[in-house]
This record gives sequence, structure tokens and C-alpha cells, in this order.
Amino acid sequence: MQLLPYIPNILIKLGSRGVLSVRLCPKDIKFDNESELLRLSGTHADVCIQHHKGLEHQGIVSVTGAGYKISHCRVNCSDTFSGVLLAQFASGNSIHKAVDIAQKAAIMTLASPHAVSPEIQELKLKQ
Repeated sequence: MQLLPYIPNILIKLGSRGVLSVRLCPKDIKFDNESELLRLSGTHADVCIQHHKGLEHQGIVSVTGAGYKISHCRVNCSDTFSGVLLAQFASGNSIHKAVDIAQKAAIMTLASPHAVSPEIQELKLKQ
């Protein structure tokens, strides 16, 4: 929590369990899904903690570009997930929507023999 003034959005990838977001939020901001959010009241801003559920996948073909390193039951995030997440933020999407699209993109790449799934372009068009 001490990092939040410097890094106001911290996302922790939980593998197949999803993503945990810890954010510094203005006191006056309201969320559509307030019931799914833990809000800790602060003096000047609140700390908002939210779990974004993981998505089901049909199987893993390749872990080359998905951003998942599978060893000792740990799954770490990088490439596809991070790239799509940042692109979604840059497009102005909410954290909830950005995480959802990034998880879908990573799952598409896991199911693809390519370093990055060509289906990601279709995902962008559908959103």
C-alpha cells in the first residue's frame, strides 16, 4: 500500500484465478460494481481492492507469447496480457474491461501455436 502514491494502479496476476487490482481512487468516484469491491477509506483518497475472476480456457498449446511461465504451479504474467492491458488503458477503458480483454487475449494466445494469437485482432473488433 505504501507504493500506491507512486504507482496508483497495481495489478497482481493470480494465474487461472484471475487478477487482483489495488488502486488509489478519488473519494468521490463511484463504481458500477461497488459490491465486488473492498474500499478502504483514506484521508485524501481511498484504496480500492478488487478481484477480477479468471476465465476458463480449453487447453494450452503454447506458452511462448501468452505471458505465462508454467513451473512449479506458478503462473507469471508478461507479454500478451501486459501488452493488451496497456493498450486498453491507453484507449481509455476501465480497469475491469481492460483486465477482461487482456485475459481473453492471453487465453487466445495460450490456445494458439503462434507466439501471439492472430485471433486477438478479432477480439479487438468485438469489444
